[in-house]
Amino acid sequence: LLRERAKWIVIATLVFFVGTIGSGLFFGREMFSSKRTQTGQSIGQLGDVVVDHSRYGMALSKVLAGINQQDLSQLEPELAELVQYSAFRQALQQAILIKGAMDKGLDISRSEFNQSLEVVYRDYNVKGKSGLKALLKKSNYPYADFKVALTEDLLAQKFAQQLWCIFLMRIFC
Repeated sequence: LLRERAKWIVIATLVFFVGTIGSGLFFGREMFSSKRTQTGQSIGQLGDVVVDHSRYGMALSKVLAGINQQDLSQLEPELAELVQYSAFRQALQQAILIKGAMDKGLDISRSEFNQSLEVVYRDYNVKGKSGLKALLKKSNYPYADFKVALTEDLLAQKFAQQLWCIFLMRIFC
């Protein structure tokens, strides 16, 4: 009975992660245009885990999308600070998960990547890769950057799922 419940908890967690992929990749896309992204410039570090502008920008767009805002200028200063803090915390958490996945040697299979692409196609009502590329082009977001971001999200999810399973096994066994 406990293992059956654990399975549903893990499934619910995965559904939540997959649902957040689209919001982060499409809300606030202009923040990631090649003109504005400062890839490689560190804005924070914890040990050997670095958070750069690109990762922070992605997290900030997810937080803003969650509160139905386009940018920070529309918020009260105190709320804007909380949003920025939350985005930084999420970016750091994502960077830690990606580093953990890479250290463990995890990778994303072609079928896992394609399944996630199908979710994006369905959620944004685009017809395959060409439709997605056209949508991304309208937002000045290169398809190559999209693929990297999606792969990193999937790696972080896979590692988080493994950690979650280990945690559940220790509790229920």
